[in-house]
This record gives sequence, C-alpha cells and structure tokens, in this order.
Amino acid sequence: MEAILLTVADISKDALGLDFSRDEIIEFLAEQQLQSEANVDIGLRAHEALRGFVNTNIASFITDGATTWNKSIPCLGKVEHLNNGSMVVGIVTTEFPKIMAQLKFNNANLIISKFKSLGFLDHEVGKNYRKRKLTNAGSSVRVYIIRFE
Repeated sequence: MEAILLTVADISKDALGLDFSRDEIIEFLAEQQLQSEANVDIGLRAHEALRGFVNTNIASFITDGATTWNKSIPCLGKVEHLNNGSMVVGIVTTEFPKIMAQLKFNNANLIISKFKSLGFLDHEVGKNYRKRKLTNAGSSVRVYIIRFE
C-alpha cells in the first residue's frame, strides 16, 4: 500500500506539478498502522476482560440448560459451554455498556465493532445483535452473542 501511494505521489508531481511530501506520506501511513494495531488490541483486551467478568460474575448469568431465573438477581445474559470446550455468552444489549464501563472500556459501540471485525460476535445480518429467549418462559430480548474459544 505504501508503495502505491508513493508511486501516485511521484506521478502526481511529474504529471500535474503537485508536490506531495514523501516523508509526510510515510509518517501518515505509519500513524494509521499504529492506530489500527491499537484498535485491534483494544478488541482483544476487551474480549479477555469480558471473559474474566463472566467467569467472576457467573451467578448473574443463566447457565447451560437452566430454564428458570432467580429474579432477586439482575440477569445479565446467558452462558453456554459447548462440547468443544468453547463458551458462548449472550449479554443483554442494555447491560453490555454497563459491563464495559465497569471494565474501563467506555465506548461499548467501538468494542462491539471490534468484536465483529475480529469474528467474536455472532449476529443477525445487518445488525450487531440477535433476539433470544434467556429462559423457556421468557420473551425474546436483544443480546450480543460473543464467542470465546
């Protein structure tokens, strides 16, 4: 990518008389790369922090096959442990920003976007969530389905 932009800068200088600073282009590309790496890193850090939160607060989640919920404890979502050892967590969309704030990630929408780009988020087409019943008797609610390997 860098080579293409530098070639375009050279052609623009020769053909159009425009003078682009090659050093500024390289500096700009390096800065963009660092920002990109930081954004991926924040997604991975949030994913690991969320795994720890779920494990620590498992009592606030409906777990594997439970059909009822003790309503004296707020329900944050549902946890399913799969046969291959991985875990799938459905977190109620209204609870997700609160959890992320507790974990010191203040932009929940950015985190969901990062989870989606990293392949951690299972979602409906064109949306970031799925509608799921947390219990057999409950109604469908919007949840973020997050995979943990």
